[in-house]
Formats: sequence, structure tokens, C-alpha cells
Amino acid sequence: MLSTILVAAVYLTLQNNVPVAQADVDEVGREVRLYITAYSITAAAQKATCYDVEEGGAQCKPIFGDVFMAAGMLVSLGKNETYFSRQIQEGKCGWHECGGKNRWLDSRAKSYWQAEKPPTMSKDEFDNFAGLGIDNVSSAAWYAVKHLSGSYYVCRGMTGAFSGYARGQDHCDWGPAKGRARDAYYYTSIIRREFKKLEKSANSS
Repeated sequence: MLSTILVAAVYLTLQNNVPVAQADVDEVGREVRLYITAYSITAAAQKATCYDVEEGGAQCKPIFGDVFMAAGMLVSLGKNETYFSRQIQEGKCGWHECGGKNRWLDSRAKSYWQAEKPPTMSKDEFDNFAGLGIDNVSSAAWYAVKHLSGSYYVCRGMTGAFSGYARGQDHCDWGPAKGRARDAYYYTSIIRREFKKLEKSANSS
């Protein structure tokens, strides 16, 4: 079952601690978009860690150990790749954004997390990563957390997770990954703190 408290903790982290993309400064409806993003991040993090799976329920095989860290990694990746830009999530990339060479065209990467299409994925499945709906954002978040977690274990750590995501799992020492790892630890701590505050408030009411 999806943790509404964790969704709220991720939402507050996105709202209060991630810089706003320049194109989104005057955005109408930003709160709704960030809620969908927080929901999708939480769903991906819980699925990756089998967090809050009821005993005797559907079988779950965890691919990562800490739900807060999984969420923090997704926040860091989205912040560093796109600042959670609305137009990039819509698939509308500017000059030299999304791995393309032309405005709006030739986008090699999609979503807040700039996923690139693997050979085994259909074009329709990849195209679904672009869009503002829960299905679009959730599918992109799940793809991102799968690849981050895989690189985390292959490259043995947080820096390796971001290196492997950006350059492939045979590249574990990409320079900018260190900053992304620091951000991930930072956002993990905020999400954990917000969760504890919200949980305490819910239990006392």
C-alpha cells in the first residue's frame, strides 16, 4: 500500500528544497504537478524496496534496501538532470536538451530523469515516459530507480549509482556523479526528517 505520509514527505522536499526551473517560475498548477511527481517517486521507491508490503500479500523482490534513499536518489537525479522542468517532462526540449541537437526534435532522452531508450524497449513504451500524467511519470520513475539501484550495486555505492546511470555500468567514476551523490544524501535526510515529523503528527492526532 502506498504510504501517504511518504508521498507528503517527498512532496514537501520537492516543493521547498529543489530549485525551480527558469521556465516554470510562473507556472500555474505547479502544486498538482509536484504531487504527481511525489506520488510517482514514492511508488517507485516503495516498489524497489518492497516497503510496506503486507505479509501474505503479493510477492515482492527488493532491488534496493532503503526506501528513503531510493526516493532521495530520484529527487537528486531529477534536480540535476532537469530541475523537474515541466516542458522537458512533456517532451518539449530546448536547444541541446534531452540529448538532441534541435529544438523540440531529435530528443534522445525523456522525462525528468532523462531516461534513454534501451534496445529491448519498444518505441511506444519509451514514448510513454513523456507526459504529465501519473502513468507517464510513474513509468519513468520506475525505470530510473531500477537503473540507479543496479548501478549502485555494480559500482558499489552512491557515486557509482549516478556514474552508471549516466555512462553505463562499466563506467563507475564519472566526475559529476559525486555532486549528485551528495545531493542524494541531502535529499534522503530531508525526506526522512519530514516523514518522521508527519508520522509523529499523525500519531498524536
